[in-house]
Amino acid sequence: MPAEFIPGCAIGDLDDNDDADFKDDYGLVSRGNDTRLQRDPDTQQRYFTLLQRRYLAACADAPGVDALRRTFQTLTIGTQHGVDQDDGSDEDAARRMALDHVVLGLRKLREAVIASGPPTPFAKKVLLFSVRVTVLLGHYQSYLPAMKRLLDDVHPVIPLSSAERHEIGGLYVLHLVHFSNDLTAAYDAMQQYDLFDDLALRQILRAWADFDYALWRRRYHAEPDSGRRRIMAFGDRTMAVETLKRLGTAYFFMQKDEIERLTGWRWTDCVEKLGCGWRLEETGRVVMRERKHRPQAKAA
Repeated sequence: MPAEFIPGCAIGDLDDNDDADFKDDYGLVSRGNDTRLQRDPDTQQRYFTLLQRRYLAACADAPGVDALRRTFQTLTIGTQHGVDQDDGSDEDAARRMALDHVVLGLRKLREAVIASGPPTPFAKKVLLFSVRVTVLLGHYQSYLPAMKRLLDDVHPVIPLSSAERHEIGGLYVLHLVHFSNDLTAAYDAMQQYDLFDDLALRQILRAWADFDYALWRRRYHAEPDSGRRRIMAFGDRTMAVETLKRLGTAYFFMQKDEIERLTGWRWTDCVEKLGCGWRLEETGRVVMRERKHRPQAKAA
């Protein structure tokens, strides 16, 4: 399995117990109708092992890296780049369903662990795994509360390592920028969690603040961390639209391939999804603005 889909879980900790008879019928503590998982630490541990196994099994079931990436892409950004949820085989749909079940299970476990009492090393492990998995899926409803719990509640009691603080804090900052479009809060978080030594993060924030689409796209494509790229994908549309605006004020025409390279979007998607109204000629040249010809002055 590609390393980008292994969310830093302690795979070696998974024992060989047979979990085939495990009853996954727990409810959500937040709905107040099921506290069984909250009251049983041993079952929490066993459920966590089961969820890890299910996640790894769903990933390992893919016939290749491309199929697995396609599954994650459809779960992450839907039809934003023309990747339709209905595309793919029955096996793709089954993997998506399996990963959806993992996300729901992690929510059940996360709520039960949090409601059990003060932060514990096990709670930290669950929250880290939850962030790492759901970030890869772009599921902000799951990763955002887990991030905040780690940074604001767990870290003061059971400190995150420097690497963990940079990992979770950096993801949170990128969420504030690319999903919430809140640069002020992002810079406040950089200060609060001591992240200003992260040069790549500073460059991404500067590119977003200045609408420097060239720098932002370089950082986006060069970003080695899959979780960071998934969160940055939330801002891809915004940057593509800004790129089109800048190009439209600077040029009268440009080759279609160059527009696709600069925006990161296919030409058909620029037209259909971004509302680009430029005219494409048969030669591949895109007319962005028509030259206005001044009427000749009449001879006296």
